[in-house]
Amino acid sequence: VENGFAPIGLIEKYVTSATYEKFGKNKYKVLNGGNFAFYSESKPKSVYVDGEQVSFDSKDNFYLVNLGKINTSHIIEFDF
Repeated sequence: VENGFAPIGLIEKYVTSATYEKFGKNKYKVLNGGNFAFYSESKPKSVYVDGEQVSFDSKDNFYLVNLGKINTSHIIEFDF
């Protein structure tokens, strides 16, 4: 956990941390579609997937975002 935030990755994959790479500040390239999980001590104001604002589910500081299309990389960005 760095600055109250930690990406977890695609929960459908065995090694979740291998499913993304840091792309910029609060921005990650996710190598496939599916459900992306992350931990955050504070609720994000918004989450963007490929430039479009999306909804997210949360429970006890764990969050889940559906990235959509499988076999396609996506850019996910968090606004705090």
